[in-house]
Amino acid sequence: MHHRVDEVIAVPGTECFESLARSARVRWWTVSGPFRSVTGPLVCQLALVAPSMGSCCGCVSILVGVAACPRLLRQAVGCQESGGRLPGGCQGARRSRRGGAEVVVSAGLMFAVIFVICRHLTRTRRPLVEGWIQARPAAVAVSITTASQGISWFGGRLKLHIAVFKASRKGSVDGRLSMRTDLLSASVQDCHVRCSVMTERGVMDTDFQSELAERVARDQRDNRLPSLAVAVGVDAVQLAEASVGYADVDNQVWADSATPYRIGSITKTFTAALTLSLCQGGELALDSRVDRYLPGTRFGHLPLSTLLSHSSGLQREVPGDMWTTMQGPSASELYDAFDHVELVAEPGHRWHYSNLGYAVIGQIIERVTGSPCEALIDQRLLNPLDLARTTWKPSEDAAVGYRLDPYADRMHREPAMDQATVGVGGQLWSTSEDLLRWGHALCGGEPDIVTPTVVEAMHRLQIMVDTTSWGRGWGLGLILERHGDRVLSGHTGAMPGFQSAISLDRTTKTVVAALTNVTRGIALNELTSDVVFEAIEARPASLRPAWQPAPPCPEELHDVLGSWWTESDETILRWCGDGLHAHLVSSPATTDTRFVKEAPGKYRAIIGRLQGELLIVTRTPDGIELRWATYPLTRTPR
Repeated sequence: MHHRVDEVIAVPGTECFESLARSARVRWWTVSGPFRSVTGPLVCQLALVAPSMGSCCGCVSILVGVAACPRLLRQAVGCQESGGRLPGGCQGARRSRRGGAEVVVSAGLMFAVIFVICRHLTRTRRPLVEGWIQARPAAVAVSITTASQGISWFGGRLKLHIAVFKASRKGSVDGRLSMRTDLLSASVQDCHVRCSVMTERGVMDTDFQSELAERVARDQRDNRLPSLAVAVGVDAVQLAEASVGYADVDNQVWADSATPYRIGSITKTFTAALTLSLCQGGELALDSRVDRYLPGTRFGHLPLSTLLSHSSGLQREVPGDMWTTMQGPSASELYDAFDHVELVAEPGHRWHYSNLGYAVIGQIIERVTGSPCEALIDQRLLNPLDLARTTWKPSEDAAVGYRLDPYADRMHREPAMDQATVGVGGQLWSTSEDLLRWGHALCGGEPDIVTPTVVEAMHRLQIMVDTTSWGRGWGLGLILERHGDRVLSGHTGAMPGFQSAISLDRTTKTVVAALTNVTRGIALNELTSDVVFEAIEARPASLRPAWQPAPPCPEELHDVLGSWWTESDETILRWCGDGLHAHLVSSPATTDTRFVKEAPGKYRAIIGRLQGELLIVTRTPDGIELRWATYPLTRTPR
């Protein structure tokens, strides 16, 4: 069953017309653009309504369905690049000159449709043409990710052409809807476009799209921001995006979801993930002291874990004049500065934000691996995740940073700052699209790149920031904030001319990223947190994928599966696609536990309840015995 939204853009017109429409109502269909792994089709409904023809009043309805499979789209891209024609005439798909993806309906089918129109024109009062066009987003993304204009559909010799385009950099945040047709040139009265996204996880309510665009526009206007870009993703699918304002005010270059901004301290999340990956590989140890890797410093007694969680007590910044000269220290200057470092708190006693701590981590990584930390982040994170727009230096189309004049409605350019050797704490540039993909990885969505062990460690509370209400804490590289019964994770960033924020809800795998090119003026973390909950509320019930059996259960576990009891609690052991699982019948959602086999009869809980404890399976002539964390489990209640 197709799920669709009912948001309608109505545009009056004749032979050729163009009309500006609100950004969210024509742009949000690019849902799959920044992602590699997308499921489900992109669904768009097109409806043309004709008035009376001659002395007869009426319209006719035609349903045209075309499915463009990934293979055809790949052929189309290759055909366009080679300058050839599509196989099968007009039954394939190709990329248009404007960079969109085109689905071509066979002329034969359309002429049959014309016959039906002519025969029933005077007896019906329904839309003249109403069509569903489908394509898997993973295939459409081949065109969308390389195109800035949009997507279009073309109807054979009838020259029925309806296109929805992204906002141009010379225009406003509005989109552009245009239609040209020879067949209906004298009779087209209205054009209605409905778009929605159908994925395995559901579709987003249209009201959310409009509300997001309205909020972004309002926040940009009320806070006098040069530009503001916000993107929302759920389970590896971008479901909404809204951008407003100028990435470059002087040259009137408009911002969009592909515009790179300086993300500041969100860089620390990449550095933390790399550090924990090196710890998992045995190259570093979280509980090791700094002097194991950098001997001779005044802070050699500090454990590495305290540097990642801002609980080391180190002063905030590297001693020196970096924030006066706007130039980070060289390697020799950094090591000289280490001699002047102060401890402003006892290690582990209280939270104190320290950019210096991450500079130390960067030097340790380089000393241990022989490679700069930045190069390893590229190699192990950015490249495997295909974060092509996340870079250490600004690209030519990057946003320009500004500060607001407090006494006039104007802004001033901020100087560009190169952090040099301390850049692992704030040097990266990225886009809202790339940050969604990174957030998905931090939710556990890319286990081959950011392993479950790393994800869990980053989300493990290390120290409380807010010791009054206990609403905010810090993990290993991530902010942890309680909102009612949910804990959101993420990070913020601030550099001269830029602010950024990313918020994640791991339970629903909802990610929101926000970027702006101004030094102060808006609390982006409040914006991203609010939008996370709005997105969760707006998301309809999931469309579950078809059930598929898990890989065969090992024979040694056949007699282990099923119901077991301990201390009057019933535990269910079951085999899933990723291994042996257990949960309490009384609270299955919060006690799900996954095991890995360590030796014959020994299984370690790696995620969930009693994490780290052993489940031991013993077989005797009298039967099978289970002990988990030394507690015996029996088949009957006890």
